[in-house]
Amino acid sequence: MVKRGFLLLILLLACTGGPEGWAAEPCQAETTVEMRDCAEQELDEFEATMAKTYHTLMGRLDDKGQSLLVQAQRSWQTFRNHHCLVEADPMRDGSAWPLLYTGCLARATETRIEQLKESLEAYSAYTQTGQPVTDEEPGVSDP
Repeated sequence: MVKRGFLLLILLLACTGGPEGWAAEPCQAETTVEMRDCAEQELDEFEATMAKTYHTLMGRLDDKGQSLLVQAQRSWQTFRNHHCLVEADPMRDGSAWPLLYTGCLARATETRIEQLKESLEAYSAYTQTGQPVTDEEPGVSDP
């Protein structure tokens, strides 16, 4: 029984990101199924926020910037999905696998939201200074 309780605690930490996540997350879960539902709810919320932030950034970019962002987002989604498969792999045959996988997706998506916001802020700062955003960035070349 103690072992099961410890496993559920570990799963809860994986799902919410720890005590910081508990304060912001109103979802209460006691069973693995409830934890999965909470993780899926959290992922849905993060994905909606990410889509909104992504579309805001897309609206401020020119054609070249939009093309680069589309490529970056597709690459990030592939990376996120494969990374989370690896992270959840130790539990691949267990009932906790979906919880670990979804929790990883949520954490990665939350991080991506911050990256998109940083890009949006940087783009806004560049355009507000009156300096044009050029096609050539240092260290980046067209394939």
